[in-house]
Amino acid sequence: MIAPDAPPPVNPWAGIAAVALALVAMLAALRLVRARWGLHPELLRKMAHVGLGLSALSFPWLFTARWPVVLLGALALMTLLALRHVPRLRATVGGVVNGVSSGSE
Repeated sequence: MIAPDAPPPVNPWAGIAAVALALVAMLAALRLVRARWGLHPELLRKMAHVGLGLSALSFPWLFTARWPVVLLGALALMTLLALRHVPRLRATVGGVVNGVSSGSE
């Protein structure tokens, strides 16, 4: 039940779109940072982790059901797989998250 003074819930599709767009923007910004300043890939990877964590902090305010979070997780997994296995993506944005081995490979 929503508290009487709580703001109205966000449309789940709008929340999904906002989070997805923010994460794509983050990847693009990190790619620009890499191109401009040539930061070490591990630092960029850690910056991506911080951005992902910060975006997850918004979930309790954006979503009242679990399915949008599960859908975002599935989209993130597909995106990470595409960044690793699609050559064009790997050569551009993929370097932000795949530029260094995490030790699990």
